Amino acid sequence: GWVVSVEIDADLARVAAERLAAAGARVEVRTGDGTAGIAGLGPVDRLVATYAVETVPGTWIEQVRPGGRIVFPWGRLGHFALTVAEDGKSATGWLQGLALFMGDRHATGTVTSPALTLGGETAVDDGAMFEDLTGGHLLFALRVSHPGIVVSVEGSGVRARVRLRKETSGRSALVERADDGLVAILGEGRELWAALRAGYQLWCKRGRPEQWDFGMTVSSAGQTVWIHDPGNGPYVG
Repeated sequence: GWVVSVEIDADLARVAAERLAAAGARVEVRTGDGTAGIAGLGPVDRLVATYAVETVPGTWIEQVRPGGRIVFPWGRLGHFALTVAEDGKSATGWLQGLALFMGDRHATGTVTSPALTLGGETAVDDGAMFEDLTGGHLLFALRVSHPGIVVSVEGSGVRARVRLRKETSGRSALVERADDGLVAILGEGRELWAALRAGYQLWCKRGRPEQWDFGMTVSSAGQTVWIHDPGNGPYVG
């Protein structure tokens, strides 16, 4: 098959072309912005991004044939594989795993999180939340509901330590659970933990979906992350 690689840095593109040629690989290397697509290239079978984007560019859907695949890392956590619809106007697919890639160098860093608040219908068990945070399912759900908050977990179970950082402001916090069950929040990001507790409550309300239950649809109308089926609508909303 015909493979085209796009690299935004001219020097890296030159080195890549030289090394691919030396290895006998038939790859055409072009210098350009992959987010803008590849000028003059007709519909392709597959488009694979090796840098993370928060929003899938419409040019990618336009450049892939109906039935073709778009594989990309999504923001700071997770990677998706989408299939372009028969009309060529949208793409839908499932989360494939929790890959971490470097981000788009043109990204603004202004990702914001929805204003979720704790509801009174279900109490939040902080101990259970700490245990669930050590697994990928809740971590990805929080990435969907609170994309502007970076969550990292050290240790496991109720004694785990949770580090939080808000990307837009740099505010951070370290959250620990003491033997008596009380939660200690160190740092200036107390509101970050409150936000994640609301995200945990939403995850429980949605039936505690696993990471593999999440899918995405991209069209001219926008980008939607859903669980189980596109017809269910946005996970947050």
